[in-house]
Amino acid sequence: MISPKLVEVGRHLNIKVITYADVVSVKGKSGNFKVKVNKRARYVDPELCTACGICYANCPVTNEPYPKEFQE
Repeated sequence: MISPKLVEVGRHLNIKVITYADVVSVKGKSGNFKVKVNKRARYVDPELCTACGICYANCPVTNEPYPKEFQE
């Protein structure tokens, strides 16, 4: 389940949510900054993803449950 805060952020016009990525650096000041992001390889097309979890459940690499921080 996606938390209400993530949904709110996803709707914000000035915020772009980039999943499966790491922030490399942030330069500048509040209101005027640049963020360098390293996007990791994806094996699921984000345009087709509905966050149903079926691919995760069937993934041959990991069958562990979602980490606790994502179960809110």
